[in-house]
Amino acid sequence: MFSTIFKRISLLIIVFGAISCGKDVVDPDLELRKILAGPAGSEWRLDAFLTNDVVQTLSPAQRSFRMKLSEDLIYEDSDGHFGNWRSHKSNPKDSLLVIFQNPIQGFVVTDYAIKKLTSNSLELNYQYNNTKITLCYKK
Repeated sequence: MFSTIFKRISLLIIVFGAISCGKDVVDPDLELRKILAGPAGSEWRLDAFLTNDVVQTLSPAQRSFRMKLSEDLIYEDSDGHFGNWRSHKSNPKDSLLVIFQNPIQGFVVTDYAIKKLTSNSLELNYQYNNTKITLCYKK
């Protein structure tokens, strides 16, 4: 009787072990790349702009602003900037770091906090001269 119970428990342990080993481990950084860039890169257009949570009117140039994020971490925008993007926090879905070179300013590094991220919308926050800036993008 003890032998039968021991065999059944052993079998259950083996089955549960095999099931748990078969689970896919999700890499948060790769998940962020898939949502932000997708396999062919994603173009995000500026949809709204807020300063200290107050909605601002977009200028024509702001309404036409686009940024493209590629899965190989290349950044480009409609202002002609090229560079790189990545996440750098312990939880990748919390941050977006964009680095590009500007002929006037040299290297520009912007550290965004990701406020909201879906497959079609992206909200980013950052501080500029003690002002909270929120940028809302749509695909």
